Amino acid sequence: MSAKARELFKTLLKDHRPLFKEHGFRARGQNFILESPECWVIFNFQKSRWSAPDETTFYVNVAACTKRWLGFYCHPAEKLPPCYGCDWQWRVEQFGPDNEKVKQWTLTNEQSLRKTIAYLQTLLQEFVFPVTST
Repeated sequence: MSAKARELFKTLLKDHRPLFKEHGFRARGQNFILESPECWVIFNFQKSRWSAPDETTFYVNVAACTKRWLGFYCHPAEKLPPCYGCDWQWRVEQFGPDNEKVKQWTLTNEQSLRKTIAYLQTLLQEFVFPVTST
């Protein structure tokens, strides 16, 4: 992956921080985490290993698990579970109005970055955060 492609992805994550923070999430690497006394909600920006050298292709995963279930599996409830280890897992676009099939985004330049940020922020604000906050 080129330096430019890495920078585009970093900018994407950085531009989403205020939105996630506004909804109670904290940033940790490529994840945004919400912890309540009862559960964890994790948004994971997963880079594809099949991206071309001059681009970054990624997915956005949403996962949730209850702390009680973590205890049943002998995992510490106070420790953040990995996204893939949560009981419920979705792709962010599945919350959208059309319940879209799995979608990936590819960042190649500033224009693709701005278009992707706008789409994801609308999707998150209008459809995903209302569901994950409950």
